[in-house]
Amino acid sequence: MSYIYDLIKDAKIKDLFSEKTYKEGDIIFDEGEESDSLYIIDKGDVIIEKAINKEKTEFKDIAIISEGNFLGEIAMFEKTRRTARARALTDIKVYEIKRENFFEIIKKDEEIAVKIFSTIIKTLSLRLAHTSKELTLLYDISKHLSEEYNDEKEFLSSLIDEISMYFPDWGIEGYFYNQFNREFEKIKELNKNYNFDLKISDYKDPLWLDDNKYLMQVKVKQSLMASILFASPKRLTRNEINDFTTIFNTIYFIASNGIEKTSRNKEDFLLKKLKQKKTGI
Repeated sequence: MSYIYDLIKDAKIKDLFSEKTYKEGDIIFDEGEESDSLYIIDKGDVIIEKAINKEKTEFKDIAIISEGNFLGEIAMFEKTRRTARARALTDIKVYEIKRENFFEIIKKDEEIAVKIFSTIIKTLSLRLAHTSKELTLLYDISKHLSEEYNDEKEFLSSLIDEISMYFPDWGIEGYFYNQFNREFEKIKELNKNYNFDLKISDYKDPLWLDDNKYLMQVKVKQSLMASILFASPKRLTRNEINDFTTIFNTIYFIASNGIEKTSRNKEDFLLKKLKQKKTGI
């Protein structure tokens, strides 16, 4: 449930915001800018991005925020610079309120102030719960990168076992791409109540198949190496899909790097065995 709609539907509060529209790709605010506005998204999606180099030419996706949510809320409480960039992922319509207007409203109308603060607190609580889960998951699965595996299937299987702890009741299947016969081999199946009639090789990139199934096509240096299929026991809302997309992006990063590292370990191990066989040492 989004608590933000309660504000937008309230004509007395809605009139205090200025309406703005942005085209797909437009920057709403940039990283490092002075912050003085809060935005409520009425239509469309906004992606939050963090620069990963000094030139700000490369970015990492942090989150996707959809209609019925707000962004830039920290600007209402302290004068600081934006810590990330907000870009329109689609054509969007937002309602903007400046910091000075925000506090002027609070002074004049206690009822409105309570509604606004209540909405912010409830929404931030939901975001905090999601972030805490993501950070804990990241910590647990990243430990697999420090372990030494000599087989990609073993790494992938162990990773899925760890991931499954955070997805109770979900169906999860893991596949590894066999480069010799050019087929995907199923190496893990959790919760056999799910019946997936899916040809994995038809898909080249990660995507949501529908509102409860996500297919993660894991690549290493642009080569498709593995696939993890996630199936929720229920249909997900748009905001839930956005939240899980952020988590799946994290899993993808760990899976891709882990498979790449394991492949190198495997090559080193086989070369060492071959050398031992030739030298007898």
